[in-house]
This record gives sequence, structure tokens and C-alpha cells, in this order.
Amino acid sequence: MKLIPIFIFFIFALFNAKLAICQDTSGYAEDKLVIAKTEMTVKDIKKGFRVMRRKASSREEKKTLRTAEKEYFVLLEQKKQQYDSIQVQKAKIESMMKANENRERESAAKVQELRAEIDSLRAIMTEYIRDIDRVNTFVNDLKKGKDYYFKLEEFVEPKIYFYYNTINPNKSQYWKLSSVPDSNWLITEGYTADFNQFEYFKEQYDSIGSKVVEYIYIENSDSTFFNIGTSNEVYRWTLTGKYAYSVLDSTPNYERSCTKTRSFSDFDSLEVLGSLLKVVRFEDAYNFYEGEEQVFAREQHSFYAKEYGLVRFLRIDRMKQTNETYLLKAILTEEEWTTLQQ
Repeated sequence: MKLIPIFIFFIFALFNAKLAICQDTSGYAEDKLVIAKTEMTVKDIKKGFRVMRRKASSREEKKTLRTAEKEYFVLLEQKKQQYDSIQVQKAKIESMMKANENRERESAAKVQELRAEIDSLRAIMTEYIRDIDRVNTFVNDLKKGKDYYFKLEEFVEPKIYFYYNTINPNKSQYWKLSSVPDSNWLITEGYTADFNQFEYFKEQYDSIGSKVVEYIYIENSDSTFFNIGTSNEVYRWTLTGKYAYSVLDSTPNYERSCTKTRSFSDFDSLEVLGSLLKVVRFEDAYNFYEGEEQVFAREQHSFYAKEYGLVRFLRIDRMKQTNETYLLKAILTEEEWTTLQQ
């Protein structure tokens, strides 16, 4: 599906026009077309955009909101012109039909032709309604990004997600997910296919989204604590804009860091644990540095479902021209996890 610009949801959050087509029992000559205009004035809408720009967290978001405002009024004008044009055509046709009623010699074929044109106009307006409904549905989904992420209350008792690597099963991963709802913490502990822990990742939820607060890299039982950079956003509740987090190695004289950038891509459907689910897809970019030099880069497509959180991720290495897909294959209890390791 071709998407409207990502900030278009702000537009339709203000605009929710409804259109209805009514037909009188007296026949086609009595057809009426009714459109309920938006209850908000242009002044109100512009004021709303000003409020959103003042609350914007960055210059990029303010710039995007200005662009969205311009696109809104262009779209509004286009829809108004389309509606006015249809009304003019309908008025002409109705006028002709009334004249024809006074002409006994007018053929039934001509009347049928005029009625067909009315039906065509009705079909156009009905499709217009559907377009608005589709846009409103899309915008509402954009505002409900939180529904697709891991829910804290579901991980008070830890759960272990098994992500199967379809290319190399030996590189499959286990993620032990646990939460502390009172502190809004979600903790993810990553393990290799042979049960060796390789990372510890703690994030904290707030009104905007989830932010990383602690990261530990683990290799051969050695733990390296990373400091959190100025950017710390892991996931936003509204699926808008581009955001990132970065972590920096705290080891003295060893400047190693990683930055992850994320942006919303699209909605899709995937089969997950035997069911077809609606998912939201993100485009992620990982960049690894030693000092100022970039030593490695990786792209990733991440898929989230309301029922589970992260259900699939596809990692792409452009330099090696390889990609690996990880599928959520099983969800284990802590007891099952303990038994599996024995």
C-alpha cells in the first residue's frame, strides 16, 4: 500500500468529515446529496498546528508539522473542488430530468441514460467516503503504536522468546523478558542457541515511549557496562518520525559505541505461531564505531504484533550481501527454560 506522509495523522485527527448519500422514495428526480462539513474552522485548525509545533521535541518535527499543515489545506481544497464539481454535474442532470418530465416525446432510453449518470456519481461519492474511512483507520493505527510493543503486565512472570534463525539455526537466540511494572522497567536478557548470555538490556516506559536506561555487553562471562548516550529512544507510542539511541563503552581508553536509528515503515500481515496477525514494520539501522571510525553497519527490518511484541526481525549486511531472518518460534515459561538448559 502506498502510504501518505508519516505525519498525515495529525491532519486527520483534526479533520473527520463524513459524507452520506440519501435517496428519496419519489425516485431519481428527488435524489439528494448531503455532506456534513467539518465542525472546526480554519482558524481552529491553524491554532492546533501551532500548539503541536510548540510541543514538538525537535526542529525536525516542527519542520515536518509545517509541511503537514500545508499538505492538509492542499488536500482540503482538492476535496472541496471535487465535491463542487460533482454537485454542479448533478444539478445539471437533475435540471435536464425535470425538463424531460414535461416532454412527452422524450424517450425512455434518455431517461435511463440520465439515471445511469446519477448512479455513477453516487458510486464516486461512495468511494470518496471509503477513502476517508481508510485514511482515518490508518491514522488511528499510527496513534496506537504502544499496542504493538511488549506489555509490562505480561512479563511480571518472566517469559523466554525463542527466535529461530532460518539461515543458520546455530545462531538462533533466546530472549528472557521480565518486567517491574511499578518502576515501568522491561528487562531483556539475550542468550545464544547454546544458552550463553551475551547482553542485558533495561528500558523504562514513560508517556512518550520506551527509553534505554542500562546496557551490558557480555562475552565469555566478562561483562562490559555501556554508558547511555544523549539519544535514548527505543520505541515511540506514536509511529512517527525517526529516533535513535546510542550506547558507549565505559572502559577507559577504549572508545567503542553503537547507535541504533528507527523509523516506521508500514503495516503488514504475518503468520506467527500458527496465526495470521497484523504487524507494524520498522526500518532500523545499526552503526558501530571505534572512536570516530565506523567499523560495521547493519540494517534490520523489525516486525511487532499486538499479541506478542517483536515477532520477527530480518538483518541485512550490505557489505557481505547476506541477510538472516529470525522468527518467533516458541514462548517458554521460566520453568521450561530451566529444564531446557539441563
